[in-house]
Amino acid sequence: MSQVSLELIVNGLTIAAGSALLVERVTEILKQVNDKVSQYLLARDAEKSRQQRDDEAARYLQRLEQKAGEEISDDYEAYASVLYVPVTRDTQRHARFKLFILLAPVVLGVGLAFGLDLHLVSMFLGGVQTGWPDTVLSGILIGGGSQPVHVLLKFLTTRKLTDEERRALSQIKDPGQEATTAQPLSGGEIQAPVNTAFADSDETFRWLDIRYEGGVKPETLEHVHLRRENPRKIVVHHTAMNSQAGFAAIVDEFLLHKQWLTGYNCVIMPDGSIRPFCRWDRTANHAKGHNAYTLGVAFHGNFHHQPGDPYSNHDGRYGNTRPTEAQLHAGARLIALWRSIYSDIPADSGEAIVPHGQLEGAATVCPGNQFPWQGLIHQVEGFERCWQASGIAREKLALFRQKPFLYVNHQAGQEVSA
Repeated sequence: MSQVSLELIVNGLTIAAGSALLVERVTEILKQVNDKVSQYLLARDAEKSRQQRDDEAARYLQRLEQKAGEEISDDYEAYASVLYVPVTRDTQRHARFKLFILLAPVVLGVGLAFGLDLHLVSMFLGGVQTGWPDTVLSGILIGGGSQPVHVLLKFLTTRKLTDEERRALSQIKDPGQEATTAQPLSGGEIQAPVNTAFADSDETFRWLDIRYEGGVKPETLEHVHLRRENPRKIVVHHTAMNSQAGFAAIVDEFLLHKQWLTGYNCVIMPDGSIRPFCRWDRTANHAKGHNAYTLGVAFHGNFHHQPGDPYSNHDGRYGNTRPTEAQLHAGARLIALWRSIYSDIPADSGEAIVPHGQLEGAATVCPGNQFPWQGLIHQVEGFERCWQASGIAREKLALFRQKPFLYVNHQAGQEVSA
């Protein structure tokens, strides 16, 4: 590689890296718009049944207050058939908007490539003219964000370079990760190095904020469903509902149709959003006979395949047949958070985290035979390793422990075991 061609590559990749970062920022804005649209549609759907739900909850609370002094038990659970919620036209319009969000970065990247007259392929081929297809390919590369550019930089930095070439390449700031790469262990498992820089910058397992203000109507549980002890086990469910139904439909299933005050402690939606439901310092209603000492997290959707079962999702009639990657990642993050803030939950994943169907006395297939259990556990442990090595994550965990509605006894943000 000549000095001239190397300078062209350095300049081209520098421009491509800057353009890719611009595309990433625009993509983030579009995703925020998508979140706002989702919240608007959810609020509009919820408004239709909110008044009825509030009236029913108020009457139920009155009945509970009339029984003041009686011991609250989870034996009142009565399992009913799953509510089927069809796909609405709003959901279809939202799907088209999501498709636009997926295509917009590529279109923007191609536009930037033509505007900047970028020809990366020609640069790598030593100046050979390749025409407009080269510009389109360069735009697609930019549209993919900083990661494809990072791959090219890694290729250049791993080949055998002369001292002069190394000095030229050192002018480029690598837009990717600057920390040590995780090394595979035997069996293919990835273990994060004990390195604060890695943990704080890693794109897969870095700390991501989780919003929690007590879930849905926390004030209605102020004097009921009291826990005797902080949770010491996490139960994993699927909602068994149509994955394209909104969070409001899940809330209505418990509060309106089943006439309960609580449901799961948290629900993980297919888009990766984490939706707290029941207060975490209260006994939720998710696993009969085990509610008093557990936290329940439900992945929204039906992940059980069994032809002939009227509630099976083998034909996709309930939407997604497996959790999405974003959903699995978010659920693992939530479980890692729970294990980090509740000291009574064992460190051993086999003891701490259990599928609903494996609880003693549970007559259910929940969370379904297509649920990727080992993938979930692997990601939970990945989060925990990186957070333990990250000063930023430890600081944020300390702040999170000071939130209300977390512990049976809450003193200055520190857990007090019952």
